Formats: sequence, C-alpha cells, structure tokens
Amino acid sequence: MRSFALILLALSFLVSTSSLSAEEAEQTAPVKSDSPKRPNTTEQHNKAKAEQHSTKPSPLPFNKTDTSQNTQSKPLPSTDGSEAKAIAKWALWGTWVQAGILVATLWLMAFVSIRQLRAYVMPHGADLWDGSMLTPPQPARFNVPGVTMAFKNTGKTPAYNVITWANIGITQPINEDNLVTPPLSRIFDAPLGADSTMPKAIWFHRPLTPHEITDIANGQQAIYLYGRVEYRDAFHIKRHTSFRLYYTGQFPPQPGAIFYFCQRGNTAK
Repeated sequence: MRSFALILLALSFLVSTSSLSAEEAEQTAPVKSDSPKRPNTTEQHNKAKAEQHSTKPSPLPFNKTDTSQNTQSKPLPSTDGSEAKAIAKWALWGTWVQAGILVATLWLMAFVSIRQLRAYVMPHGADLWDGSMLTPPQPARFNVPGVTMAFKNTGKTPAYNVITWANIGITQPINEDNLVTPPLSRIFDAPLGADSTMPKAIWFHRPLTPHEITDIANGQQAIYLYGRVEYRDAFHIKRHTSFRLYYTGQFPPQPGAIFYFCQRGNTAK
C-alpha cells in the first residue's frame, strides 16, 4: 500500500508538470503578423518602362488599370494566438483524463491483487463427539458434546496474529441469535501460513439431559458451534471471520455427523 501511495504521488507530479508545460506553450505561441506584404517595386518599374517605349497606340480607348495593385498579396487573417490557446487547453484536458484513467487502473489492479493474495482464515471441518466415541472411552464425558475442528488459511499469503475463539451451545433455533461471541483478547496469537491449518478442540461444560437428547433428535433443539477468528493479513489489514453451525439428530452421533451453516451469524471481512 505504501508503494501504491508513492505511485499516486508520482502521477500527481507528472500531471502538474504537464499543466505547466501547457501554460508555457500558451505564453510562447507564435503570433502571426497581419501587416500586408510590400509590393514588388522592381516588377512595377519594368512594366512602367515597357509602357513608355510602346509605339503602337491602341485602336480603341480603354482605361488602363494599375496592375501594380494585383501584385500585392492579400493580407493574412488576423490570429492573436487563440488557436494555440485552444490547442493547449484541449491538450491539458487530455492529460488530466489520461492521468485519471491511469490512476483508476492502478487502483483497480491493487484492489484485485490484494483480494487475490490476501489471507483467508475460516473454519475447516468440524467433528462431533462424546466420551463414548473416544479410544479408549472416557466415561466422565459420556453424553458430553465435544468438537474437534480446524481453521485453515486458504489464501496465498500468511496470516499474522491469529486468535480464535469457539464454543458449544444447546438451545432452540428461535434463540440462536443469543449465542454471541465476546470481544477477543490478543492472547496466544500465532501466525498461520498459506494453505496451513490450526487445530482446536472444545467440550461442552456438562452432559446432556435425556430431555435435551430427545429434543436434539427431533429438531426442537440443536447443538450449536459458534465463534470467531481474528487475524492480520500480509498487507497489515485486520480481518475476521465469524461462524455459527448447528447439528440436529441422534446423540451420541454416528461417525461422520455433519454440522450445517445457520442462516445468520456467518460473516467475513
């Protein structure tokens, strides 16, 4: 971004230089003289001498015209530099238009480059467990929802100062907007390279009741996985991704159970 700003400053300097050159062209434009051309006196003298030595009179009287007037050139049209000023004005406008197009093109190229090269850190896969599905089984976590997930940088450049937060919630779908992510603190942040993953494992704070297990099976309640990841990309721009997923069905789940995206709560910037 700093190099892009330097390019814009250089373009501004070029535009100002071209405007000064156009003004100098207006001031130094040649002005054509409107004074008539002097007649050719030598040619008039020769014609007059030939008339004096002529011995054959003209049979018919006629009025002699002064042929010296025909030898005078017509005066040039008066130009006071207005044409040069008009050309310089249009040249200046053309310079400004070209500079504007160039700046817009460079801005678009920088914008597209950032979008193509920046980091994109998002949730990448999530598996639902309980203590009975572990090897070896953990009886203390029977009927306790647990999730193993990963965050992946799918961009072309590394992500810096990556911090993640995720939680599990049990609620009715009508109340899912109450699952709010708290402000994150920059603790245990880490970089994440391009096409790299960062694992995370979380557990619910208690076993599910038989009533909750029944409601999750019939869809009256759901197991929600929600959270947020914050990071800084290679262009020193702060980014974030918020997510909210849900699961309904048998619990403990069958291997390969899938979380689905909620209609709301999934944003990225």
